Amino acid sequence: MQTFNLDQLDLRTLRLILILSETHSLAKTGGSMHLSVSQASRLLAEARRIFGAELFTRHGAIMVPTPELAELLPRVRAVFSSIDQLFSPETGADLFESSQIIRIGCVDNVSAIFLVPILGEIHRRAPNLRLEVMPLGNHSLHDLRAGDLDLMIACDPFLHLEEVEHARLLLSAPMNVVVRRNHPLALEAQSSGRLSVTSLNRYPMISPTVSQPSGLTAAILPLNQTISPRLLQTPHFLANALALLETDAYMVVPAPLFNLLTQHLPLEQLHVEDLVMPIWIPSLIWHNRTDTDPLRQWLRALILSGTRERWRQYIPDDFNDALNCARWAETCSMNPEY
Repeated sequence: MQTFNLDQLDLRTLRLILILSETHSLAKTGGSMHLSVSQASRLLAEARRIFGAELFTRHGAIMVPTPELAELLPRVRAVFSSIDQLFSPETGADLFESSQIIRIGCVDNVSAIFLVPILGEIHRRAPNLRLEVMPLGNHSLHDLRAGDLDLMIACDPFLHLEEVEHARLLLSAPMNVVVRRNHPLALEAQSSGRLSVTSLNRYPMISPTVSQPSGLTAAILPLNQTISPRLLQTPHFLANALALLETDAYMVVPAPLFNLLTQHLPLEQLHVEDLVMPIWIPSLIWHNRTDTDPLRQWLRALILSGTRERWRQYIPDDFNDALNCARWAETCSMNPEY
């Protein structure tokens, strides 16, 4: 970093890089600071001169902080936090008094598994904070990069992330075949001691279908069994579970979801011989833009600690092995030659 005269430092230069790191748009940043685009551009050039670095890289219409700036941003925020405390020492902003909205892209069962168990802690520690769950789809990764999403929880082993994006694998869990209690297949398994794929194929399937951030549309199906008629196909795991109670259909769900559902609904799991099942590998994904944001760091840590506490039995010893197995399973499901 170049040396410079502090008397010549304009605080607007620091404000600009801080706001630009959040809006990713020079026009929006200038508007919030009551500056023209050309004035904002000159301040950005001055910031680059002061710090001796590019500070932002352009991805289409989006301006993304460089890794060097990402390291500097906490100190820039600290400058303005100190100024706030200088003039209002008794009412300094508290992290847990935030009334921000944090938007998370995920499917409904993922919300039930990872977010619902920590809502009590969130409300206790940060009562004004709001979480907004957005439907997961092939646009979600773009929304994350544009700043319209703060986090994603996705189950796509083929998702290709950029260097400015982070991912943390949460679980590696099996999938379960689920039916209503006293389903004919459950009674058949009790009487014969075994259940075959042929028996399963006599009954319809309720199939959750999810548009993945990679653009793939993934139907939750056993890998070697796809000939059951589809009674219902929707992206809603939780509503589909209720539909099981009214029909002789079955559904394939992640084991953690089965654990949750059986606490409230009369459902049971079927063990079908020679049925190859996919692996459920949800990952927590965020952009470098929010990597050092204290509030979002706290929420990510809360999700991770809640996962360790609630779903410890599904945390593998080696996540690399789990990820490789999941990729193999997904490849098998899409390639009929396997």
